[in-house]
Amino acid sequence: MTFPKDLPPGSLVTLSVNRDVQDKLDVYDGVPDVAESKVLIGKHAGTNTYTWTVNGSKALPTVVYAVGINGTDYGQVVLSLPVTIGQKTVGTARTSRPTTAPASTRP
Repeated sequence: MTFPKDLPPGSLVTLSVNRDVQDKLDVYDGVPDVAESKVLIGKHAGTNTYTWTVNGSKALPTVVYAVGINGTDYGQVVLSLPVTIGQKTVGTARTSRPTTAPASTRP
């Protein structure tokens, strides 16, 4: 998986699979059955979605592995990967408005 390198902090990347096949597979961040790998979604994760936050504590993976547990029909598994773009701060603005109303200049 590849993502733009300039996703602003706070952007959310969510991997999901349709609920009707959630118990028929596991999706791993890392090689399955290796100590450092983690089940993200599927039967053993108990969920059909997993979300990463850009610049958060969970790094975005470049590869995920899907492992079938039970048989599925062709085309039954649908993985989705929507991205919600966070707000990007480009600077701050200040105003020099007076804190009190100006005196009237009319006679």
